[in-house]
Amino acid sequence: MPKTAQESLDSCLFFAIKKLDRALDKITEEGFQKLGLSPSYSTLLLILDHDNGKLQKDLAKMLCITAPTLTRIVEKLGNKGFIQVISEGRTKRVYITEKGRKLIPDIHQAHIDTQKEFNRLVKNGFSDTLVSELNQITEQLK
Repeated sequence: MPKTAQESLDSCLFFAIKKLDRALDKITEEGFQKLGLSPSYSTLLLILDHDNGKLQKDLAKMLCITAPTLTRIVEKLGNKGFIQVISEGRTKRVYITEKGRKLIPDIHQAHIDTQKEFNRLVKNGFSDTLVSELNQITEQLK
């Protein structure tokens, strides 16, 4: 039985994962700061680089964010000229622009640099299967 509130939190899976999430967010945000884009914004551009013209609702699902959150991201990236939204009736497709494509090599490098920083900070690095295992757990919880 935990003796302190901190021990209670440290023994709780939910809080342990939230604490890890915040730590990873901080490192990732710092790694992407030089691009002037958050990791979520950058990831959206990577998705469109691979599969241009995605439906806005599909992008929200892929990024695990709500539709209103995606709308704000799309508006900001659109205002910067990195993407373009084309309405098709009630649906909206999102396309990366040439200006957005020019950022792709820098986004890839930021991902590489961030992964190196994660591995530097974690004593034994991440196991090769950690991401796969986390994705499996997430799917089971859905």
